[in-house]
Amino acid sequence: MREICISVIMCAYNAEETISESVESILEQSFTDFELIIINDGSIDKTSSIIGNIKDSRIILIEQENHGPSIARDNGIKISKGEYIAILDADDIALPKRLERQINFLKENKEYILVGSNAEVVDKNLEYIYTSCLPLAHNDIYNKLPDVPFFHSAVMFRKNVYQICGGYHTDDKLYIFEDALLWNQMKEYGKMANLEKPLIKYRLMPFSASTKSGKEAIITNNIYKDTIANKGISEENRKQLIEFKLATDKKGRLFNYHMHLSRKYLWNNYSPMKARENLILAMKIKPFRISTIILFLMTILPKKLILKIHSAKNWFGMDSPHEVCQQ
Repeated sequence: MREICISVIMCAYNAEETISESVESILEQSFTDFELIIINDGSIDKTSSIIGNIKDSRIILIEQENHGPSIARDNGIKISKGEYIAILDADDIALPKRLERQINFLKENKEYILVGSNAEVVDKNLEYIYTSCLPLAHNDIYNKLPDVPFFHSAVMFRKNVYQICGGYHTDDKLYIFEDALLWNQMKEYGKMANLEKPLIKYRLMPFSASTKSGKEAIITNNIYKDTIANKGISEENRKQLIEFKLATDKKGRLFNYHMHLSRKYLWNNYSPMKARENLILAMKIKPFRISTIILFLMTILPKKLILKIHSAKNWFGMDSPHEVCQQ
């Protein structure tokens, strides 16, 4: 019987556009002693049939009603056989040696319970934006918490520690901070690290939680801090997140996406032309926004001045907490 060392957990919801690439990136890993548990979390598109057409004995498909990513991932971990758990979202890409390098690190460093990595941040078409520079050493990671020091899609952790610390919060499918809550629980049980070399391509998508903008982003960031401090979400904050979800239509999400990309191109990669391209697309959706116009004008400033302004104050909405470095 084949030994299963790693269980890769992939939660998928309406991921028909990206899931094939994500699955193939795991099946093509240099390390092969793994199972890939895919939880189809109530998708209403072609996600299930696409997974079914990929023939590989290492794939285990769980079909469930939509319960949110926390419950989906936890259900996958509950049936997993591996000693190590690796997470990959259904829109991200694992680079070929990801599993090999992470399991070698954990086997060689018994005091470490979790290892992540930097990422190549890309847009929905896998076009490169920038490379992250996360904290690497345990002390730097510990000091950064409760802010997020990992890409969720890049972590591998020991299953027994996940079980001991209580795992993902699964009492509410609304949770969008499930990863941060888990890291802040796990920090008491051992050391954590990031590998410097990127091991994933992290894809920014138009309708993801990481592409909020403006007032919504600032309020969500405050809710995040409150949730981490209280180890759970309050009813008031829960209602606020639901209101955001109901109030923002498809055009609004697309606007947020192009605004988010414009900031990333400007702050993290200094690509003013790419920033302007996305700002023009944003202005076509919502014209005459002062913040958008000011950001557009900033793209013509010298690089040193742009980065100085950004370091002095985080303008035009909060950046994702793990995207911390300027390139």
